[in-house]
Amino acid sequence: MIAAIRKSVNRLKRDREHGAGWLTREALEIMKSSPAAGKATSARRLVTDLDKTAAEIMSLRPGMVSISNYMLQFREDLAQIDVKKQSLEDTVKLCTNMAESLISHSERASKRAALNAGKIINNRSIIITCSFSSAVCGAMEIAAHKKIDFKVLVVESASDDIAYGELTAAGLRKSGIITQLVPDNQLYWQMARADFALIGADAISFHGYFVNGTPSLELAKIAERRKVPVYIVCDLSKVDVNGFMVELHDPEPGFDMIPLELAAGVITEAGLIKPADIYEIHKKDVFGSKRARTH
Repeated sequence: MIAAIRKSVNRLKRDREHGAGWLTREALEIMKSSPAAGKATSARRLVTDLDKTAAEIMSLRPGMVSISNYMLQFREDLAQIDVKKQSLEDTVKLCTNMAESLISHSERASKRAALNAGKIINNRSIIITCSFSSAVCGAMEIAAHKKIDFKVLVVESASDDIAYGELTAAGLRKSGIITQLVPDNQLYWQMARADFALIGADAISFHGYFVNGTPSLELAKIAERRKVPVYIVCDLSKVDVNGFMVELHDPEPGFDMIPLELAAGVITEAGLIKPADIYEIHKKDVFGSKRARTH
């Protein structure tokens, strides 16, 4: 792996400021730039090098399933390339186009999920959220663009030296959205003011839980006691359709594993899905069974 690509991979591993969707597309950007930046002398060598890079990226953030799902899809696309017939130049173009296609797919899925989530926001809604999710922020920005009058309670979500709620609140305010930053220790009392909660997810496991930044578990438990519905907003690539999380017993520091039963629903690009129906999601639902891969 050349130095520039190694630097990008290491930066991806260390990043603690961006959400899973952004990081997934950043991983795909690495795969997009790798063919032209590499030093492979044959199509076969290029495909082998790219496969190794994608495999390494899959291992970096095991709690962010969308990265692994997209990297696996890229690797499966690579496996379809006939390296005996393709020239190096054509293979570079092909691999670059494959990464671009997956980036576009991710962007469309994220936007559709946000659009669907935005539909449940009404005038005078008071929404509570925590941590940071680009899909959740996108849903609120869509509602604000429609001139819907609502307010957001953003839980501080302090982890190490970063308060992710502050990042969320700052972004929402730039879009003209009324926000109130809620200290973590006031979550219980502020929940009583909320009509519903919108939170993101870095992964949804078929073992009955989802992963998101703290204090998502506390928020979900308090919401259940207060009878405030919690909606997860994420695209289907966050669902662990490939079983990557089988051996994940503890999340990364700063993340929670939350029982899926505490959610009222999961809002995706396919619409609102009941938690019990998540287990019916298959790989073809994420990427499509007939997606053109190598041309």
